[in-house]
Amino acid sequence: MFKSKKIFGILIAVAVSLALFATPAFAAGTVSVTVTYGNFELGEYEWDGDGFTNAYFYIDEYPVDIDYVQEYVDYGWKEYYYLPDPSYDYLDGEASILDAILVALTDNGFAYVPGDDMISGWDYEHDPNGGYIEYVYPEPLDFNEETVIVDNVEYTHYFSSLPNGGGWRIAYTLGDDPTVIVPEEYTSRIALEDGMTIIFDYSPYDYWVPEAPPVQN
Repeated sequence: MFKSKKIFGILIAVAVSLALFATPAFAAGTVSVTVTYGNFELGEYEWDGDGFTNAYFYIDEYPVDIDYVQEYVDYGWKEYYYLPDPSYDYLDGEASILDAILVALTDNGFAYVPGDDMISGWDYEHDPNGGYIEYVYPEPLDFNEETVIVDNVEYTHYFSSLPNGGGWRIAYTLGDDPTVIVPEEYTSRIALEDGMTIIFDYSPYDYWVPEAPPVQN
């Protein structure tokens, strides 16, 4: 299975390259992708903007043509990395923020194989569901959770192992508006727009999510 996925990834890259030469490009705009570290607060895991370019990747405002990302999507990019079936795709085959991140990583020499040096997938449990990236080598995979009851309310406590552990989050801006948007929905559900700036960030985290109604004594 590992070998077949790796071969499939190579075939996608080759097919996209051939398509770009064979088909004239129709401009749909450009987005930029930056990979950072430390842009989110520890407590609530909210944006604070105090981070810096991630030294493992050195991807800083990397420009990606939207049509270029769409070529990858058309050749099965989503299904290769996170989408269980096209029927699950909220964007109905249109390129998303998550796809642009994957293409930017690949263009910069990080051609990952799912399940090996990247863990990505699909969240079936939460509504609305969507695709995600949980682990990207060489940042450590660091996911911890515990169930805690506080004042008769059950919480799931998610936390990273300090000082170096963390998790991946995504933020973006639109056009000339400097306002940073931290989406509550999965970015596989958000289509690309011309002028969008995408930040893929690895930060420590420690937050609580109520998971159940009050516990009856």
